[in-house]
Amino acid sequence: MDAIFRAFPYETASFFRKIIQFGFVSGVLFLGPCAYWMALTWEDNQEADRFLRAWLIARILVFFVQIPFRIDMYQKLQKAVNVPDRHDAVNNLIRLCHTRSWKMNQTLGRFLYCWFAIAFFLVYWYREHYESPLYLLSLVSITIFVIHMVLSYVLLRGILQGDAFEASAWRGGVSESQIAEHTREAPASEFKGTQCCFCFEDYDQTKKVRVLPCGHDYHSGCVDKWLNKKKACPLCLHEIDKPFSPVKPKDV
Repeated sequence: MDAIFRAFPYETASFFRKIIQFGFVSGVLFLGPCAYWMALTWEDNQEADRFLRAWLIARILVFFVQIPFRIDMYQKLQKAVNVPDRHDAVNNLIRLCHTRSWKMNQTLGRFLYCWFAIAFFLVYWYREHYESPLYLLSLVSITIFVIHMVLSYVLLRGILQGDAFEASAWRGGVSESQIAEHTREAPASEFKGTQCCFCFEDYDQTKKVRVLPCGHDYHSGCVDKWLNKKKACPLCLHEIDKPFSPVKPKDV
């Protein structure tokens, strides 16, 4: 995830916001009325209805537990990329991955994947009860889940196969000799008070710092592994084997 954030910070943040929006809207429109209807028809005691009702109740509870975490994450995603500097946007997104809201959404998301696997089994097992309203509600919930997965795939594929994906950062890496040829390795003493833009840790005076042609600097151990796979700066995507010409502001 860090690699995608570094390459496409604004696109990835937009992707997550759209997925959160779809999940919230579909949940409110379906699970809210579903919970109300189940409360009105609680007396049905068929075996199939009991199991399907238990599954739907857990699904509804998870949705309502997710709401505050999703709202918090949505706001932080918007704030993270609402900065003019790309470097700051990347840093904000990577920090967001370590927040409680992000981790809770990941945990609840994994739970839902397993829970929907159980739903597929229940729908198949009780297929003879296809006329049951709870059976139909379960099918609708599964359908929304599948649409959610397809939408996620389409949006993410749009990011990774658009013009941004054709950027030089995704065309392969370079060898150790090419890294040494096109970059400069300097002692950490030259960079007192700064930190690696890759791992965000202060420079250890016993380690080397790699300076790329674009001017961005990293721990050699951090960025060398990246360059072995992608021959561009993780921040600005400038290829290290091409001359660097800083963009000069136009005269007004």
